[in-house]
Formats: sequence, C-alpha cells, structure tokens
Amino acid sequence: MKLPQREFYKLDEVAAILDCSFSDVLYYCSIDILHAYTYIDIEDKYEFLFQINMHEDIRQKIDCFKSLCYGDWCAYGVEFHQRTDKLPVDGMYAKKLDGVFFIDGYYLKSLIFNGEDSFKIDCFSDLHLEATENEVDFNCLDFCLTIKTDSLRIKNSEVNDLKLKRMNESDKTVAKKAEIISCLIKLIPEMSDVNLDTAPVAKIASLIEAVAATRAVEFPKTDIGTWSKYLGRGRHKK
Repeated sequence: MKLPQREFYKLDEVAAILDCSFSDVLYYCSIDILHAYTYIDIEDKYEFLFQINMHEDIRQKIDCFKSLCYGDWCAYGVEFHQRTDKLPVDGMYAKKLDGVFFIDGYYLKSLIFNGEDSFKIDCFSDLHLEATENEVDFNCLDFCLTIKTDSLRIKNSEVNDLKLKRMNESDKTVAKKAEIISCLIKLIPEMSDVNLDTAPVAKIASLIEAVAATRAVEFPKTDIGTWSKYLGRGRHKK
C-alpha cells in the first residue's frame, strides 16, 4: 500500500532535504521564499481574544453555534460586535481558535540574529498572501502569543518546489561554474599538463581523485555526468 506523504516538515527536516543549515531555512522563511506555519490552540470562555478580518464569503460559513471551520482551522464564539473600550473596531471577534496558521516572515527576522528558541506575534493569518485573495487575518487583543521555533512547520509542496528550483540551474550559471572549476583544476600542479578540453572526462576525474587521496582529502563521490557538466563538456564528450 502506498502511504500518503506528510503535509508538513519541521525546519530541521527541511534543512536536511535542501542540504542547507537550519539558519538558512529560517532566513528563507523570513524573506518569504518559504512559508512557516504553526499550530495554535487558545481559548477564553468569557472574553474575546481575536479580531478577525475575513471576506464576506467566508463569514457566511459561521454556523448557528457561532463556529467557523475553514481549511485547517476553526474559530469558536464568533460574533459581530461594535467598537467598545476593549474592542478596537466594528467587526468579527472570536473567543477560541485552534488549527494551523501562517506566521509572517517578519516575525522570524530577529531569530536570525538572536538565536532565541521562541518569539512573540500579535497577528497571523490562515494562509500566506500569495496563496489566495480570501486569506483570513487574526489580530490579538491586548496580548501577544509566544511561538516556539521548534513548533514551526513548512508545507511539503513548498519544500519540493524549492528543491527542484535549486536543482534546475540556468545554462549561464552552469557555464560560469565550468569556467571557475577549470581554472581551479589548472592550479593543481599534477593537472597542469592535462588538456581539460580534450582529455576524457573519466581520466580527469580519476586523476583529481588520485591527487586528493595523496593529500588525505576525502573527495565526494561524483558521477561522470556531473563531471562533464561542470567541466563544460557536453554528454557526448566523455
């Protein structure tokens, strides 16, 4: 039986998949290359906790029990109220939320510098803005939520998309790498007499690996296709 893929990954798992550091993943989230989500579950039986901004189409989904379930989250005790000393605007308010919510990258910028394991937010939404025009925004009333960094998750689809983008280098980038790598190889004394344009790629790879071994350098296992690519040699030139 084929098992379903997970919808979300932890940040350290994303770092492993993308072959980058945990700090890199935080940075990608802070500049909206990736989008961080977390699970929020909070309730006050007597007071409203959140002011909610939502499209009229979504407002119509509020049921007779004052509950609104939409996508990966639910809000309870949802009511329209006019502005008061405690309620800042005329609008919709809720006493309880639970579910998965998007955390804006703005809140993650400080983590890149301070290394803290938590941060505070005073607003969040159900989806990042690029995903839909009908996102729902939640504003905390006179308090902030503390979010643990290790509670952040990233969607599997986003991780896979970014992985593919990193793999699909442009021809210009590959050509530039080939120029740089060829120059670096020519700096190796044992390779100075080897014509990198005509010598078989397999021979070049073997010589470089042999030189690395004599200097106790563990050279990464690299296939001939990759050597050809970064030596600026087409697949037809082996």
